[in-house]
Order: sequence, then C-alpha cells, then structure tokens
Amino acid sequence: MTRELVVAALVAGCSFNPSSNGAIDAKRGITDGSKDSSVDASVGSNCLGDSLVVVCLGSAPTEPVMIGSDTAIDTDTGPQCSQDTTGATAGKFCVVAGTMIGVMQGSTLSATGHRPLVLFSTSTIKIDGTIDVSSHIDGKPQLIGAGGDAGDCGTPTAPDATGIGGGYGGSFGSPGGDGGSDSGFKAGGIANAAIVPTELRGGCPGFAGSDSAPGHGGGALALLASDSINVSMMGSVFASGGGGSGTGHANRGGGGGGAGGLIVLDASMVMGPGRVVANGGGGGEGAAGNDGNDGSDAPEDPMMAAAAGADGSPSGGDGGSGALGDGTGPNAAGSGHAGSGVGTTDGGGAGGGGVGVIKVFKSTTVPAMTSPPPS
Repeated sequence: MTRELVVAALVAGCSFNPSSNGAIDAKRGITDGSKDSSVDASVGSNCLGDSLVVVCLGSAPTEPVMIGSDTAIDTDTGPQCSQDTTGATAGKFCVVAGTMIGVMQGSTLSATGHRPLVLFSTSTIKIDGTIDVSSHIDGKPQLIGAGGDAGDCGTPTAPDATGIGGGYGGSFGSPGGDGGSDSGFKAGGIANAAIVPTELRGGCPGFAGSDSAPGHGGGALALLASDSINVSMMGSVFASGGGGSGTGHANRGGGGGGAGGLIVLDASMVMGPGRVVANGGGGGEGAAGNDGNDGSDAPEDPMMAAAAGADGSPSGGDGGSGALGDGTGPNAAGSGHAGSGVGTTDGGGAGGGGVGVIKVFKSTTVPAMTSPPPS
C-alpha cells in the first residue's frame, strides 16, 4: 500500500509566538499581555500546549503537512518525527509539525512505538480522514498504539497463581473489569482504580490468564494547533484499547482487555461532528475443553462497547465488555464471569478494559461524537 507523508521542513531563524494572541497566557490567568518568568520558561516562541503536554521547536515549520494516503509512523525511529525539539520534553514525543496539518478523506494516519504522537500546527488541523493510535488484537501478536501500555498503572491484583482465574481489565479514565474466578473459586484478577494522567501517556494493559494474552492499552496523541482543530463528519480520532485473547488451553483464564488511551485537543477552537474515541477493549473468554474466544477491539462507533469473548467454550467463563461513555453504570467495563462447569477446572473470563481520557484545552466547544466525555 502506498504511504505518503509530506513533512514540514524546519528552517532556522523563523519563529512564531502563540502567546502573542493571548491564547496560552489567558489559560494561565494572564490576560493583559504581561509576562512572568514561570510562563516564559515553559511556553515561549515556537511552543504550543498546555498542562499535560507542552512542545517547543527550535524553529518554526515553514510548510504544511498533508496526509493523502494511508501512512504508518513508528514513533521510535520514523523519519517523519521531528528531531528539532527543545526544553523539558525534548525527545519524549514523535512530533510532526507544519504550518497547517490535514488528513484527507479516505486516508489513515496510524502510529505505533513507545513514544506518543504529537501533531503540531502553527494554524489549523483539519481531519477529514482517520488518525489511529489505538491498540488492536489483530490476531496474535497484538499491535500496540503509540505510547500505549504506560508504565504507571497502580497496584492491581493478579489472578490466582494457578492461572485458572481470569485476568483483570486495564484501568485509566475508569477502572477495568475484574476477572472471573474459575468454578473452583480460584480468584480472578482485581483491577486498579482509575488513574489521573499528569503527562501525555497511554492507557494501561489488561492482565493475562494462563496461556492467554492481555489486551494492550490505547496510545497517546496530542493535537496542538495555534488556531483551530476541526474533526469533520468523515473524520475520526481513535486511541482505544485492544481486546484480550481467549485462552488456547483447557482450564485456564482469559486475558483482560486494554484500557483506552489519552487524546489531547489543544486549540482556541475545537469543533466538528466527527468521532473522537478512547474506549476500552473486551476481555477474553476462559476455557474448559474448547478454546476460549478473544475479546474484541473497541469499535469505531463511540456508542458501541467492545464485545466480550464468549461462546467458544461452553463451560468456560465469558469475558467482560469494554467500557465506553463515562465508564460508569451500564457502560462500565463488565467483570469476567466465573466458569459455569462442574468441579474445579473451568477457567474464568477476563475483565474488559476501562475508558481512556480525552482532554480539551482552551476551546469551549468539542467534537460531537466523543467517548469518554472530554474533561
């Protein structure tokens, strides 16, 4: 498949100052044009961002970035990533910078790798196609979105050491689902509480049962624009968690679904009828004789939960669905179910992943089809 990315050139000696229009200063309570050293130290010329992520370039971009066909970026080694970054976050992110950034209809920009992806525009970002930093079960092995499976995931409880209980779902914006016990009451895993992000990072993975793989946490993406971000009717931004696998061995627990990741939208105006989604992946099914089925990745529809692994092993426990919405009530991550067979040999289903986090800065409007709700 053809991959094309026109990446902005960075030319020394050019600069722009997003603080000159008061947008960044106003966020910090400075509205009269005055400056103080703390603001200037973190956000100055050639810088965009707020709170969770501030990115500074050594020089401003001079050309637009237009993504006109399917494009895959490795955020660790990809040539599309700018190396011209300065300050405290230098080298932490893959930054694609332009005087404007557009993702054209029918095109997908996807990213994998350890570093989060940042799109940096000195004017606007227009999304008519798809940006995807989700994790995907994609058979085995799984695919991890850029910056997914962040390291700080609290202290959840692993399932019973024999591996017969189901794994827990990953937590982030909401808790993941607990794993089901096996029919002999060997306990499933217990998910961690929700996590409040303090930096640009991805969601947490689920936990594996024996002979099953966990779903990976969704990736991390920041869209930083001096003026506006527009997600059109055909546009989509995804950072959802991957499904956990069903176990391929009799009498073992399923793998927990991954939590959704983090999407940051930072511009004076964020708008559009398009989709912005960071939901949880479904938990895998436990096994008792037959193999358990995999949980599903989070769908593109923000109002549809990722399906749990089920119906593969008649007396193995079903997994739990992935979380969507605010991660509470009927849309919470489902707990894995206990094995339904007789005796002590039926594997527990795994919990589904919790929702991710969507943060909007500066703008008082948000895209219409968003899950979880922006904060």
